[in-house]
Amino acid sequence: MKILQLAPRFPFPPDDGGKIVMANTYKEFYNLGVNVMLFSTNREKMLYHDSIIEANKYGNSILFHYNSKNNLPKIVKSIITNKSIYIQKFYSKNLIKAVDNLIQSYKPDILHAEHTCMAKLCLHFRDKYNIPFGIRLHNIEHDIWQRYASNSNNLLKRIYTQHQANLLKDEELYLIEQANINFAITDIERDKLLSLTTKNNIITASVGVYLDHWIPSRFEKRNPFQMIIATTFNWQPNVDALYWFLENVMPIVREKEPRAKLLILGKNPPKKLKKYSDIGADVIGYVPNIQDLVRESGIYIAPLFVGAGIRIKILEAMAMEMPVVATSISALGINADETNGLFIEDDPIKYADKILELMQNDEQRNKAGINAREFIKNSFDWNKNVKIIVDEYKKITENNKN
Repeated sequence: MKILQLAPRFPFPPDDGGKIVMANTYKEFYNLGVNVMLFSTNREKMLYHDSIIEANKYGNSILFHYNSKNNLPKIVKSIITNKSIYIQKFYSKNLIKAVDNLIQSYKPDILHAEHTCMAKLCLHFRDKYNIPFGIRLHNIEHDIWQRYASNSNNLLKRIYTQHQANLLKDEELYLIEQANINFAITDIERDKLLSLTTKNNIITASVGVYLDHWIPSRFEKRNPFQMIIATTFNWQPNVDALYWFLENVMPIVREKEPRAKLLILGKNPPKKLKKYSDIGADVIGYVPNIQDLVRESGIYIAPLFVGAGIRIKILEAMAMEMPVVATSISALGINADETNGLFIEDDPIKYADKILELMQNDEQRNKAGINAREFIKNSFDWNKNVKIIVDEYKKITENNKN
C-alpha cells in the first residue's frame, strides 16, 4: 500500500506537539510496511540537513517551500471571499499543481491529510483521480479558534476570529463528512464530532510515546524545586498561558518557597520573559534534546487555556516519571488524574498550592512520577495507534479496487 502523507509543516526535527504527531505517524507507517511519501509545506528559511536525512530514512520526503503565515493579504482575502483562512491558505494553485505532479508520478493508494487544512486538497484529488483519503484530526480546529476569540482582549481581533471560527466550523465539518475516514486523537473529540456530523466515519487513533527515548533519572538526582516547561512560542495561546503562570502562580510559589525556579524551553522566546528572572524564571530557549533538562527537574507545568487534542509534551514528561501540574484545557484527552501523576488546577492559588505540595513532599512527588510512567506505558503506544490507521486504510483500498 502506498500512502501520500500531506502535512502543513515539515515535521523534522519533531520538537513540538504537532510535529511529533506527524513525524511519528510517518515513522510508524514505514515500520508497519507501508510505502510512504511525505509531502510537506515549509516556510523556514533554513532547515537542518540532519532533519532532511532523518526524514528520508523512512520514505521519500518532498519539501514544498510555501509561506503559510497568516499575513495581511491572506486576512484581507479571507474577508473578501468570506472563507476560512485556515482552509483557504492551503488550497492554492501552486500547491494543487505540486501535489498533482506528485500523484501522477507516485500513484498513491491513499491520501492522508494531517489536519483538516490539508483535506481540501485531498478532496480535490479524490474527485479527480478517485483516490480515497483520510484525515488525521489533531484537534477540532474550529474549537481552538472559538476559544481564541473568547480569550482575545482586542475587539477587532475578537470579531474577526469569531467569524473565522464560524466559517471554519462549517468547512471543517463538511470536509470531515466528505472524507472516507477520520482519525480523532481522543474519544472526547470523536464523540463530539460524531454528534455534529451526519456520517459515522470517525474513529479514535491516539498518539504515543517512545519510552526508550524518555528514560527517567533516579529521584535523588532531581531538583524538587526546579520546574520545567517546553513550549512553542509561535502560537500565541502558549505565550499567554506562560505569562498567566509567571504573573499569577509563580509569585505565590516563590513567596513560600524561595528555592523554586522554572526552566523555560522553546524556540524564539519573547524578550519580555527576561523580566521574570527575579522570580526564578530561567529562559533557556531552544534545546534540540530536552531529556537531560527534564531529568534534572522535579515538576513539569502545563498551563493552557486555548487548545484541543492532546499535549504530547505532557505525555513525554509523564513518561520521564515526572508529576505534571496542568490546567483542564492542557489535560484534555489524556484521561488521567492525580492517581496517575497528572494534577489539574485552573485557579492560580490552587495551582501554586499543588506545586508547593509536590515540592515539599518527596514521597508524594516520587510516587506520582512512578504512576505517571506506568500510565503512559499502558495507554500510549505509537505502533498500536498508527496500526489502527493503516488497518482502516487497507480496508478502504481493498473496497476501492472492487
